Amino acid sequence: MSNDDPARQPIEELLRQTQTDVTPDPDEGFRIAELAFQQAETPLQRGVAARQAAFRAAQLGKTRDIVDHWFDLSRQAFAGDDPESQRGLAAAEVLTGRAYGLFCVRMGEAAVDFAQTAADATAAFGRAEAILQRQHVRGQTWDRFGTMADRHRATHEAMSGDARLAARVALRGTWRAVRARKEGSLAAHTRFVLKQLSRNALAGTLAASRALEQPGFTHNARQWLALKLLDR
Repeated sequence: MSNDDPARQPIEELLRQTQTDVTPDPDEGFRIAELAFQQAETPLQRGVAARQAAFRAAQLGKTRDIVDHWFDLSRQAFAGDDPESQRGLAAAEVLTGRAYGLFCVRMGEAAVDFAQTAADATAAFGRAEAILQRQHVRGQTWDRFGTMADRHRATHEAMSGDARLAARVALRGTWRAVRARKEGSLAAHTRFVLKQLSRNALAGTLAASRALEQPGFTHNARQWLALKLLDR
């Protein structure tokens, strides 16, 4: 976080600082998200702050009740039917899937609620995909959340769901990365595309290696990679 008093920073900067690539430390990111939620001036800002607080809570290993509380606040804020609210809701569902995916990788298949959590993650990604599909104009560039949703869903399915689905989703995410809507400078757009291409490729590797997983090194390596992909 900046050395400046966070409470004096504009809400746009606080929301930027909630992002994992800006503030890697989850505890700091969670505190910033809480502050952003308190200082939000519009429903959309509250929705962004709440979804970020929810995911940061999942990173910190907080209970699902706490995580779901924040996600519920985010969905309430994105209740409008306008495109911006629906896009914000799609992002909230992507983060929901990521959060539940993290729970699954950490808890392991022997956990009592593993199957339900895995199914809930898949359902959240499905809701995000439905919104993105409704907003997509055939033949036009893809919303950036499209490829981001795919790489996280592919990672989750490769570890805790259907590996064949994971491979298909990762391939689709690769195509969407190439077709991603440009935002900002050419250099920034290029970095985004390359990041999404590499992350979807790694998710595809997780899917392909599912059948080869064995207790020990292979299992640990796959789990380490999945946590890295879902966490960042």
